Amino acid sequence: MQGLARRGIGLLAATTRGVRSTLSLSPLPRSSAGREASTLGGEAAARKVVTVTKLLPDDAASLADELLYEDVTTSLEQDSTVAEKGEARDEAFQGETHLWQATKLVIFFQEDRSEEDILAMLSSAAATCGADFHKGDVEVADYEDTTYVNWKEAVADSFKPIVIDCDGKSIRVVPLDSDGEVAHVRPDENEDDVLDIFIQPCFAFGTGEHQTTAMCLRWLRGNQDILRATELPIVDYGAGSGILSIGALALGAGSVIATDIEEDAILAVKTNAERNGISESRLVPALIAHQDVLHGSVDAIGATDVLVANILLTPLLELEQTFARLVRPGGRVVLSGILRTQVPKIRARYSEHFEAFEEDGQDEWALLTAVRRQPN
Repeated sequence: MQGLARRGIGLLAATTRGVRSTLSLSPLPRSSAGREASTLGGEAAARKVVTVTKLLPDDAASLADELLYEDVTTSLEQDSTVAEKGEARDEAFQGETHLWQATKLVIFFQEDRSEEDILAMLSSAAATCGADFHKGDVEVADYEDTTYVNWKEAVADSFKPIVIDCDGKSIRVVPLDSDGEVAHVRPDENEDDVLDIFIQPCFAFGTGEHQTTAMCLRWLRGNQDILRATELPIVDYGAGSGILSIGALALGAGSVIATDIEEDAILAVKTNAERNGISESRLVPALIAHQDVLHGSVDAIGATDVLVANILLTPLLELEQTFARLVRPGGRVVLSGILRTQVPKIRARYSEHFEAFEEDGQDEWALLTAVRRQPN
């Protein structure tokens, strides 16, 4: 979901230097750093597209996380090339039985890089994070020669209204076209039980398609009393498209600080807030620098009783101290963008300042909440 964030005209979730994002194309079972996509500078600024195929989900996620601070955008997608060749899949994935575990990592470079340099970078990242990939499964192409050059058309065609069930009270994410008009006919739903969130597709994570976004929206809907009770702004750390900020406000929050490290995401938040009739005083976008935040520069964010971060494993681990400073005792963190297998790492890291952990899950993805401890 923020910019800490990835798919190949499947669900396109992207990770851009510490903030997650996603371009929603087709619902892919899941990728691993988890999110949906971030603009490459408004119009596509990519020069090279590198595709690494036949990856296990954990390896793809680990590589994406390791590339977080490189000047690249990453996207996790279902690897259809393996899905079409069952025998190759059995060898590559050691007999794993779930077809969706064939995962592809797509990396967008904003500058020309030689194939030798790219392979060296991947090898270094893989050695650091313990991921396994084969150089023979790496393909380097010019951006203009790939299907990604037409991402706007692909998003417009594939992003349909999405209904997220929340114990009988649904949230419906409705796509808008470039003129701010509803792009598709909405599903037939009982209007009294449906909360509409209007999103203009962009290269910023958060369309509702991804499991982590859906889980965060369900948590917000199920905890409206908490949102309404606090007088402090909710913090949406890594806001991406602003979908969680808009959802929180629609469900009763007084105001939201929506942070991101990408200027394109901040623009997306402003655009989508306007599309949903939300005033600038209630939804305040904040462009931040990840490293500055890690070193204590949090004045632009401020104290909160609820902090939602749908980003990635590595930044979540790095940000524990920061989140402990921001969240008041008794307040909550809502953490997602992680796999179920990564929950123990998050729980162990956050146990110093947080307690009363609760876990939710959808497919292989997880959401973890915790309460800020009272100071000793």
